[in-house]
Amino acid sequence: MRFRELLDEAKVGNQEKYVPIINDLLKQNKNLPLQPSTTQYGNAVLDFLPNPNQQIKSLKDNISGTITHQDGEKKEISVPAGYIHKSAEIKAALGTKDYNLGEVSEGYHAASVFARLIKRPSREIDEKDIFAVIDRLENGKTFKFKANEHNDTVADEFHIIVSLKPGSWKALKNHATKEEMSSVFSQIVKDANRETSRYADIYAENGKFDLVKVIGEGAEGESETKTDIKFENVTEKKFKNISLKVGTTKQIHQVGGGSVKGARAVDRDTRFDILQNELFGVHGRAKIADITSIKEQFKLAKSNLEAQEIAYKKAVESINENLGSDTEEKDFLQTLARSLKYWMVRDDDNIQLKQFSKDATYVLDAKKLDQMHEKDLDLVAVIKNSTTPTIIIKDKETNNILVQIRTYHRGDGYIRNYIEKGKLFVELTNVAS
Repeated sequence: MRFRELLDEAKVGNQEKYVPIINDLLKQNKNLPLQPSTTQYGNAVLDFLPNPNQQIKSLKDNISGTITHQDGEKKEISVPAGYIHKSAEIKAALGTKDYNLGEVSEGYHAASVFARLIKRPSREIDEKDIFAVIDRLENGKTFKFKANEHNDTVADEFHIIVSLKPGSWKALKNHATKEEMSSVFSQIVKDANRETSRYADIYAENGKFDLVKVIGEGAEGESETKTDIKFENVTEKKFKNISLKVGTTKQIHQVGGGSVKGARAVDRDTRFDILQNELFGVHGRAKIADITSIKEQFKLAKSNLEAQEIAYKKAVESINENLGSDTEEKDFLQTLARSLKYWMVRDDDNIQLKQFSKDATYVLDAKKLDQMHEKDLDLVAVIKNSTTPTIIIKDKETNNILVQIRTYHRGDGYIRNYIEKGKLFVELTNVAS
């Protein structure tokens, strides 16, 4: 989580602690890392050397100094204190807790689903019901509960297992953590009372035995699967897999660019192959762009970032060629849909992506992308280049973004490719009731 996002959810007390931390660093007259996208330089975290003899009274106070870009260019700027990046040093001084908000949310979500399922008579739950479940859980161990149906002739059985990393588990068990993410917690409770209630009502009244398992695996399978919560009705052999995201993050996938240091450092040929085959070839599952014609130009570029820009420009040209005629566009939209589905849920389009923000809950179903070619869309690809290039695929008429592929560039030359969903993507896949 970036520091400005942390401040949005932090208590005033934490903000008051942050001011003396910044003032102490200013007295030391040392480089401070600036939050990405603070300046015209795009998404890199840049070194910022404050001018001497400055102090702040609030996070809105400006700090003047010199910013140094990766290529050595220097610029005098003045930025609010709240734009200082949350470095490891600041984390330690602030006493930031050792847990991941996403993982804790997975625990809350699993517990809320379970609490709603076992509520008999079937009715809405509140935070007391959720923490009654959490208090009975042990990390990585199954908790079982039997609940009588309305006619008392059948007792359904419910299992829950939540596996989290130690710091996130400790935070889940601490009731006070809820206060630090109260808006997201509120959305999780609403979601259980809306989405899960449909299943809970059926199980409570269907007159037959149901064995239902809720599995939250925040500490497992991080590189193999997009699934964070599994919802299984064992007796009916029905499964619902959910991948969770918290906050306003747009990212659905990423592709690395290869190491730049040490024994694992890769050459320009390998970087090209990563872009051609892993990014634009979607790991061998689809091909959204062909950049083979610029390979030699890519290899001769002065820097990795310049090579990245050359590849992105060619990809935009290739994508627009595929969108050039009605016949090609319909075929290409199906290829693009396969790509989007893989980026969203990898190889299992039965997974739904559920995103909790402080204001709303979205439930995105990858299978809805199969209908994208039937929509009245007129897509175009464009390249946006501040310092780090970004490919945007959007609808011409509404200007709404379907997806964007964004370059992340670090000061040592390291590059990653972030795939991020846009407003049109959400509109096409949202199935939240």
